[in-house]
Amino acid sequence: MTRAGLAIEMRDARFSITWNGIVEWIDIRWAPFMDAEQHRTVSRVLDEMAPQLSSHVFDINQRLLIGRKAR
Repeated sequence: MTRAGLAIEMRDARFSITWNGIVEWIDIRWAPFMDAEQHRTVSRVLDEMAPQLSSHVFDINQRLLIGRKAR
C-alpha cells in the first residue's frame, strides 16, 4: 500500500456472532475450497461441537488494514 502511495490506517471492527453464524461463515467462505473428505471432517467436527457451543455468543475483534489515498 505504501508503494502505491496510500496512507495506512488500522482499525478494529468489533462484533458478536453466534455459533450458527460461525458455521454459516465456514460454509460460505471455506467450504468451496474443501474437497469432499475435508468437508465431511469439518461437518463432523462442527456437529460434535454444537451441543457445547450453540447457545454461546462470541465477541470478535477483526483488525482491518485500510489504505487511503494520501492527501
